Amino acid sequence: MNDSTNKPRRARAASALWLVVLSALFLAGPTPGDVGGCGGSLANSPLPGNPDEQQYDYFEQGLCANMCLRLRECGVLCLSLRGAGADCVNDSQQAYQQCLRGQLRQDIFGSSACPHSCANYGSRYAGASEQDVQTCGHAINALSCDGIADVIRQPPGQCLAVCVQ
Repeated sequence: MNDSTNKPRRARAASALWLVVLSALFLAGPTPGDVGGCGGSLANSPLPGNPDEQQYDYFEQGLCANMCLRLRECGVLCLSLRGAGADCVNDSQQAYQQCLRGQLRQDIFGSSACPHSCANYGSRYAGASEQDVQTCGHAINALSCDGIADVIRQPPGQCLAVCVQ
């Protein structure tokens, strides 16, 4: 092959290399919304209020809210509620509120209400952050539809990480 045949090939290779270099610089650069890194400083901020309120809010927002949402996603929210009639709508706000406020079927969950205290698990509350709430929520959402019935009796370890002996 002569040199004139290789010139177009070298030009394309050089163009492709520059494209890769520019893409890498763009992808590695800072983004306007990512000030402070992954999750920002709010993720590690403690929950507001006194420790009793924090503990209640932690369980309410992490374990309980996500359990009720997972039951909804699995299509069994109405089946999980005590006294839910034929007019119960799985995706309704009312069914969600009943789940959150202690209308659960004890024969399924081993309790008629979602716990709001580490004392339910033989431990004490050590404090939680917004990140702890999110971590618990992710663990609940990762459960299979079959496994959600055991979440009150045996919560994922991530949900009890704020409880100490």
